[in-house]
Amino acid sequence: MGKANSYRALKTTWIALRILGLDPPERYKTLYQVYSVFLNFTVTFYYPFSMFINMFLLDTKKEVVSNLTLTLCVLICSIKMFNNFTKQKELRKIREYLTKLDADVKVVADEEYLEYIVKVSFQYFALYASMYGLVAATCELPVMFAPERRLLYPAWFPWDWKKSTRTYIVLHLYQLIGICIQIYQNLLNDTFPGILMWLLKGHLHVLKSRIERLGYDRNLSADENYNELVACIERHKLCLEFRKLCENLISSVLVIQFICTEVTLCMTAIYIFFVGDNLMEVVYLSCYFISMILEITLCCYCGSEMVEESYHFTTGLYQCNWMDQNLKFRKVLIIFMQHSQKPWTIFAGGVISVTLSTWMTVLKSAYSLFAVLNRVA
Repeated sequence: MGKANSYRALKTTWIALRILGLDPPERYKTLYQVYSVFLNFTVTFYYPFSMFINMFLLDTKKEVVSNLTLTLCVLICSIKMFNNFTKQKELRKIREYLTKLDADVKVVADEEYLEYIVKVSFQYFALYASMYGLVAATCELPVMFAPERRLLYPAWFPWDWKKSTRTYIVLHLYQLIGICIQIYQNLLNDTFPGILMWLLKGHLHVLKSRIERLGYDRNLSADENYNELVACIERHKLCLEFRKLCENLISSVLVIQFICTEVTLCMTAIYIFFVGDNLMEVVYLSCYFISMILEITLCCYCGSEMVEESYHFTTGLYQCNWMDQNLKFRKVLIIFMQHSQKPWTIFAGGVISVTLSTWMTVLKSAYSLFAVLNRVA
C-alpha cells in the first residue's frame, strides 16, 4: 500500500488556479502576472460589467428577466474569484496542512480509507465538470436557431455589432470564450470548498480510528500510549486549524452565493415557464437551472458530512482501552473529550450553517419567491 496522499484530490484545483491566474509559478512570474491581469480584467471584470450596464438599456420584461438571470450568476462568479485572489496565502497554507496530515497516516486501513475519500472527490469533480460542460455546450443553441442576429448573452459594447459582421464575429467569440472561462471559474469555486470539507471529514475519521486503537497493543507501555494520545490531540488541533481555514476561505462569499442562488433559481423558473418562447433557449436555461442548484449542493452536503463525522468523534474516544491506562492518560482523555464535543459546523457569514438544511431552505425560499411573483404578475 502506498503512502496516503489526500493532496491528490486537489490536483485539478491547483491546475485550475494556475490557469485562472491565481497560482504564480516560480519561473516567469512577471509574464504570468501580465497574463493574470489581462485574463481577469477582460473576463472576470468586464464580462459582468457589460451585462450589468446592458440591463439599463433593455425595454421589455422578457429581456430584463433573461439578462438578470445570467448577470447574477456571472457577477457572483467574479466575486468568488476576487475572494480567491485575496486569499492566496490561505490557499498556500492548505498544501502545508494536507501534507502534514498525510504524513501521519501509517496504518493500511487508514490509507485505504483516505484513498476512498480521494476517489470520491474526483467523482464529485467529474460530475460537476460534466454538468457545467453541458451548460457550455448548450449556450450556443439559442444563437444558432435565432431568427435574427443576436449575441450569446445580452451585453453592452461600444461598437455597433448589428451592422458589422466582423464586429459581431469578434464579440461573439469573446463572449463564447469568456463564458467558457466563467464556467471553468465556477467549476473551481463550487467544487473547491466542498472537496476541502470532504478531505477534512476523511482525516477526522482516520484520527478517530487511530484513537480507538489506543491501549490495545500490548507491546506498548503506558507512557508510549500516553505519548500517542498527545500526538492525536496535536493532530486534532491541526484538523481544527484546517477547519478554520476552510471557513475563512468561503464564509463571506457563501452568504452572497445563497442569496444569489435563491433569486437566480426564481428568475430562471419564471423565464422557462412564462416568458421564454425559444425552445433552444429553454433547453439551455433548464441545464443552467440544474447547474445553479449544484452550485450550493456540494459544499452543503460535505458540510453536513463533516458535522456528522465530528459528532461521532467524541464517541470514538470512548472506544479506546482507557480502562487499563494510567491516571495521567485518563485525565488528558477526559479534557480532550470535553473540547471535542462541539460539532464542526462551517458558518457562512458567521450565521448561516453550511449544511443540507440550509440547502433545503434556499430551495424553499426560491419556490416561495417564485410563487409570490407568479401571483403578483
